[in-house]
Amino acid sequence: MGLLSEQLSQQQPLDRWPGVAPAVVTDTNDPDDVGRVKLKFPWMADDVSSAWARVMGAGAGNEAGLFILPDVGDEVLVSFINGDFDQPCVLGGLWSKTNLMPGEVPASGSGEKPQVRTWHSKTGHILAVYDNSDNKIEILTSGGRSIVLSDKDKKIILSTNAVTITIEDNKLEIDGGTEISLKASSKVTLKADAELKLEGANINIEASGMVAVKGASVQLG
Repeated sequence: MGLLSEQLSQQQPLDRWPGVAPAVVTDTNDPDDVGRVKLKFPWMADDVSSAWARVMGAGAGNEAGLFILPDVGDEVLVSFINGDFDQPCVLGGLWSKTNLMPGEVPASGSGEKPQVRTWHSKTGHILAVYDNSDNKIEILTSGGRSIVLSDKDKKIILSTNAVTITIEDNKLEIDGGTEISLKASSKVTLKADAELKLEGANINIEASGMVAVKGASVQLG
């Protein structure tokens, strides 16, 4: 058996092919809901599509594994189980000049290997693992919110466009922009073994019942 292109140019009907072929995803609405897709191969007419194709997933098992289904229009590489055209299997996606790879996540230590491994969603969410001197993991949403877990800086940083929470080995810092609110249905306790400090242009203390101030020494004014 010659190359697939030679077989097609000779217009010889094929029912089996022991290799791989590129295809474009045309349908992801699997009626059996098992993560299959339909495909269009280069030799198919516009109104024809393949049988439902299973999609390879890292660590796939019973209710386990990484599930990233290709989207309609994505180019994929396909193999055929036992060479049977009726049993296509998607091995993975392909980048090209028309299907561009995602933009790089800025990283220091660009000359190091391994460097930064990323996963980008179609809507702009990013998961980035920095296997370099930065030594951190970042989760970024398309709306600008992020979580950074850094072993290098020994910090966990949760950030929105206006509020940042930084957790270090022995320190918690909340930068709330214009307002921070702490609420509980029953009780809120603030305690420090050394010093508790409240500072502001104005401080208001209100209670619907009694206000008690106790200390070895109390100074007002």
